[in-house]
Formats: sequence, C-alpha cells, structure tokens
Amino acid sequence: MECCVHYYHLAGIDEELVRKINNINATNTYVNSIKGLILSWHFAVTDKEKQVEMLRQAIALDPNNVESYIQLGRIFIDQGNVIEGRSLIKKALENIKLVYDKNTILDFSDFNEYLNQKVRGIHLSNENKKIIERMLL
Repeated sequence: MECCVHYYHLAGIDEELVRKINNINATNTYVNSIKGLILSWHFAVTDKEKQVEMLRQAIALDPNNVESYIQLGRIFIDQGNVIEGRSLIKKALENIKLVYDKNTILDFSDFNEYLNQKVRGIHLSNENKKIIERMLL
C-alpha cells in the first residue's frame, strides 16, 4: 500500500522503498509478482531494460496481472514493436475479471479489492477498460 501511495500520489518509488521491497522474503508467487510490478514502476525512470525484466517476471509469476501486461505492451509499442505490444494489451483485456460501472461504490478498505483494482488491474471501471481498448486502435 505504501508503494501505491508513493507511485500514484507522491513522487514515485525511491531507493528506500526499493530496499524495503527487496527485503520482503516471500515464497508466494502472487506476492513476488506484485513485488516485480512495483519494482518495475521504479525502474521505469532509471532503467528501461530492468523495467522490462521486472514486468516479464511479474507476468511469469501471475499471468492474470492486467497491469503488468499493459505496461509491458506500452513499452513495446513505444519501442516500435507494435505487434507484440498489441498482443500484450489484448492479453490484458482477456484477464479483466470484473468491470465496474460508474455507479459502483468501491470499498478501498478491503485490501484485496484495492490490490485487484490499483495494482493487479483485474478489477477495473468501465472507463478504464475503454482506455485500454483504445490502445488497440
């Protein structure tokens, strides 16, 4: 949660948070996938190759993580590899499990729901799904 607040609302993920993340010794593939995704946020600014590596690891550990596919797809599209990038975006869309309409009231005190929406992206608003779909145009 701390990393999400830093990434979405503050100045990003700094070296101190990277150290904290790297000190998490988890055997759970789901947790390690989230670690990889969060580390990719940090490396987006400092090391694109490392960012791609972290996203690939995150996808390998949790092949349902929508956000990892979207970020990796954007990187490939930006690098001119449009076919692979679009393929990853399509995979992201296939992995969406729940789409909220604009009248849905979300309970962000539910930790799992927060992770599913803000980190993994498997739960999205219909507006966010449309944004992803437009990436394929």
